[in-house]
Amino acid sequence: MAAKNEKQVHLTRAELAIMQILWRSERPLCGPEIMAIIDKHPDGPAFSRSSYHVLINDLLAKEYIVAVSGRGHGKHQARAFAPTVTHNEYHAIQITSAELYHPSDIPDLVDSLIKYTDGIDLNELMESIDNVIRERMKSD
Repeated sequence: MAAKNEKQVHLTRAELAIMQILWRSERPLCGPEIMAIIDKHPDGPAFSRSSYHVLINDLLAKEYIVAVSGRGHGKHQARAFAPTVTHNEYHAIQITSAELYHPSDIPDLVDSLIKYTDGIDLNELMESIDNVIRERMKSD
């Protein structure tokens, strides 16, 4: 993953559709697998089949995905792709790259997440956040 604020690129709706498929997958996926999932979407495909390679190349250039292996044999071999950032890291990148963002906003952002999350155990959350901060302090 890139260091803080290196990735400041917003994704298009179509790129985000591919990323969401990869985030949900437990393993890297190749083009036919991605397209099969895209084609099954109840609202219809997020993009045309002819756009697939352009979108994949854009995601590779933006360093949101990486080609990890080939699947199949001979001319049927296809590259498989995996995300380089998690879903939560992507959202953090979007927030921290916003023009008005400042690190002092973090407590308000956490408060907003709590406000819009149903059924959250605040004691559990406090312990979890405390652990994250302690681990971050050890590594910095």
